[in-house]
Amino acid sequence: MQSPYLTPHLELGQYFATAQFLTGQYQYAGSRTKVHFGLGDPQTWPLAFGGNIEVAYMRRKAEENPLTLEVRPIVEARLGHWWMVADFAFEQPFSGPGTHAGVTFAPSGLLSYELLPWLTPALEYYGDLGPLRHLPGVQQQQHFLVPPLNLHLLPQLEVNVGVGFGVTRASQGMFLKSILGWTFSSSVPERDRARNVKARAWASRSAGSYQCISLFVNDIEHIGACHAVGGYMWTLYRSVSCFQRFT
Repeated sequence: MQSPYLTPHLELGQYFATAQFLTGQYQYAGSRTKVHFGLGDPQTWPLAFGGNIEVAYMRRKAEENPLTLEVRPIVEARLGHWWMVADFAFEQPFSGPGTHAGVTFAPSGLLSYELLPWLTPALEYYGDLGPLRHLPGVQQQQHFLVPPLNLHLLPQLEVNVGVGFGVTRASQGMFLKSILGWTFSSSVPERDRARNVKARAWASRSAGSYQCISLFVNDIEHIGACHAVGGYMWTLYRSVSCFQRFT
């Protein structure tokens, strides 16, 4: 991922995704381009606001709706050792079977506590409520919880490990989420080190049941990332694996 900071409040990012398919091989799955912006510094404002506009163009074998536009309002707050982020993602597919369903709503968020300078436990939530035009019942929606541990061992190093599980019939199953990232940059903002808590449970329907093809990595976006002035970052990510089939 190349992530140039255009201004202290504006970031441009490019992601390249890979996935393990049913054949067992890892292949290129697609790309995403985003514009990320923020209003207010979460370190000094009691409540900061921001947003993310993203275009995803995936391979059809990796995503049934390969071309989508996402608009994601963000709210972030810090209180002492506590950190809260809430994302409200609205997606509109432009290709694939979901095109005519209209805008879908996929909220996510996290709550973390800095227990030690090098250890931050957290609780992450990922949801997919479906199309706003015809919202399905709660048990037909996808809701996942992940209680991970974030390790702050080096300023450039990101380590995040947790076991996620679904809480509805449509999201039954468990998965192991692990992130290992290394950022190459002339300077890594101290407040942003190892805080990019990122993952989104993703499965593909096959033969009448959800097969765990991969867990497609997405973001819990946070506003603080925008407040690095100048330069760019190259970040290498990440391992996300599944040890139980979604049924």
